[in-house]
Amino acid sequence: MAHESLTDEMIDSLIRMPKEPISRTPPKPKEKAGHTELNFHLRAVDGDEKFSLLLRQNNQVERDFSCVLQWHSPEGDLILLRCNGSSHPHGKIRFKCHIHKTTEDALRRGWKPESHAEFTEAYTLLDGAKHTIVTLANISGVHAPPIPPSLFQ
Repeated sequence: MAHESLTDEMIDSLIRMPKEPISRTPPKPKEKAGHTELNFHLRAVDGDEKFSLLLRQNNQVERDFSCVLQWHSPEGDLILLRCNGSSHPHGKIRFKCHIHKTTEDALRRGWKPESHAEFTEAYTLLDGAKHTIVTLANISGVHAPPIPPSLFQ
């Protein structure tokens, strides 16, 4: 199935599908062009689907981070969810944390699949975004304890 034929229901099903790491050994952080990256290779608990959980943190700007759920489909990789920090504006969301989600509409229009974003107060820093995406994407076996939001934003 081509990505353009995915419906919002199918996208939600992929996101909610129970996932777990392929390896029991945690990945090692990698330094890349001004940021630190951590990549978890995941599989569906019941099924053949493969995913990645990508965590990126800017080495100088604490609010510049991203947690990404990527699906490895036969047609190629597709970002399903992305929890971003508050280091940049996104449309009407001005320097606030936000969650991008791939939509059927964006795929059909040929836009960046995860172009839709919504403001969130669920997290303020990378660890909170990690907990949020692990919860939203139904990922077990990745250490991501809840982080209480700060009283002082």
